[in-house]
Amino acid sequence: VPYNYCGYQEPFEGHAYMGLLTFVAPYYWHEIIGTQLLDTMIPGNHYHISMRVSSGFDTIMNDVTACSNKLGMRFTTYPYSIIDTPAINNYAQLYEDSIIQSHDSVNWILLAWDYIPDSAFTYLSIGNFFTDAMTSFIMFPGKDSQYAQAYYFIDSVNIICADSNGVKRISQE
Repeated sequence: VPYNYCGYQEPFEGHAYMGLLTFVAPYYWHEIIGTQLLDTMIPGNHYHISMRVSSGFDTIMNDVTACSNKLGMRFTTYPYSIIDTPAINNYAQLYEDSIIQSHDSVNWILLAWDYIPDSAFTYLSIGNFFTDAMTSFIMFPGKDSQYAQAYYFIDSVNIICADSNGVKRISQE
């Protein structure tokens, strides 16, 4: 950070960020990142959820060639693993339906949602949980490639419970 394989990007806050592939055609490849929440979500409570995103661009190998949609969050009551990977089954509780375009090495796009969980979720996964047929993408202008690859940097993930007892942060960055 800020120079890396998938481009140049200053962190939104702190000294680091995460990154993942959301779409690779025609190879059907998605990357998912996840963590355990600091506290269990309470069903029926109101949560403010957000993250900052920026697309990779001008990469060393000229690999990142597109932007996509469907980047989002899935909450579960169990962790995923190498053996039990997240299903790409067109379901996430929160996701961005429009194509996320950002070719800015300083500014970040805010994705934010209000959410009321129906279960006592303890884990968060971030990625594109939708099939390629359900994912839209656009190629970057001037990119000459035989395949489309969308990569996003992720920073400042926040899950804040705004219930009757006040505000409580339950995510870690």
